[in-house]
Amino acid sequence: MENRKKKLASIIILSLFFAVNIFLTLHVFGLEEPPANCTGDFENVGGVCIPTNTGLSDTPVQEIISSVLTWILGIISFVISGILYLTAAGSVDQEKRAKKAMVMSIIGVIIGISGLVIIYAVSKMLNATPDF
Repeated sequence: MENRKKKLASIIILSLFFAVNIFLTLHVFGLEEPPANCTGDFENVGGVCIPTNTGLSDTPVQEIISSVLTWILGIISFVISGILYLTAAGSVDQEKRAKKAMVMSIIGVIIGISGLVIIYAVSKMLNATPDF
């Protein structure tokens, strides 16, 4: 009986959480765009004046994070397998484990990079852009 009350309470709390989030989302990102009087090098985006000539990259944040994480994970895996190899201290089993970890990290980086290349190629083909 106690377990059932906990489940009901968690369902109610989650429902309230989602209702509040939906309300706030509709309120903040509503269909009505409040007028913004942007002057100079600013443009109106959702009722907010955003500077246009900042000199920053136009690359989406998701792509930047994806590329950074790919390289960081590859470097971390190389470092960990190198530490495993250095701390093997002549143990044949630990040396094999370290070598296997290095091979797996290289395979992981190759798979990650090939995945990005495949996604990029398919995106270019679907958008019918001649530059590759």
